[in-house]
Amino acid sequence: MQEKRYEAAKETDDRITLQYFPFLTEFWDSLRKGEPLAIEAVRNGEPVYDTGIFMPAKRLLQRGKIKATRESVKKRLKMAAAGYKKAEKNMKQSIPHKIEQVMANAGQAPIMLVGKNPPPKEKVPETLEEMFVEKEMLEEKYVGIAQELYDFGNKGEKNSQEVTGEEVEEHLDKADDFVRRMHKLVSQLGSKKKVKGIVDDYKKFLKANVAALKAQDIEPPEDRDELPETVEENLDVGENHVEMFDRWEE
Repeated sequence: MQEKRYEAAKETDDRITLQYFPFLTEFWDSLRKGEPLAIEAVRNGEPVYDTGIFMPAKRLLQRGKIKATRESVKKRLKMAAAGYKKAEKNMKQSIPHKIEQVMANAGQAPIMLVGKNPPPKEKVPETLEEMFVEKEMLEEKYVGIAQELYDFGNKGEKNSQEVTGEEVEEHLDKADDFVRRMHKLVSQLGSKKKVKGIVDDYKKFLKANVAALKAQDIEPPEDRDELPETVEENLDVGENHVEMFDRWEE
């Protein structure tokens, strides 16, 4: 019976061959394992009569779904190339955005320290200009760097294909310089704030002593240097209280 089938196929067309497997399970198992005979039959064959088995297998092969075949290898390479392009695109978009965010966070820190609400990232450069450059607490170049980092973030968002590796490295260096300078500015502001707090406390201390003298109907001296002696003579305070004047002066 099988020989008659082969003869009938040959009489019809020399290119026609009969390929069959005793069991459907064996056919699919051969494909799953990537066995050469099954793979070649599916890869090179064109069905004349198919009961819905051959073409689904051929499509799986063409789509690279069958392991250990040229098609699956090509699919892997294609996936790798697509993955690389996606990673490159994400890098060109995400790194500029992160650099821009670094600028915003660092620039907002000193602004918040002096009691102001943090401005949006696009306003950070001009706010630094108004609050610190004009008061000679910050160099003008850092306003320029802040603006440049913000613009670089925009470029990554709108024209990521134009971002180069050299630009990324350059702006990373500038971001590092900017963050370091903002740290220094915060330290400067912290010292100024501490000094201001000491001065404010000293003024409160003096006012408290003046108020205590007035409560005893004693006129405080006009010269502040004479206040410690007047307090000691007229108020029932200990030596430690009088010594506080000297400590505050220091």
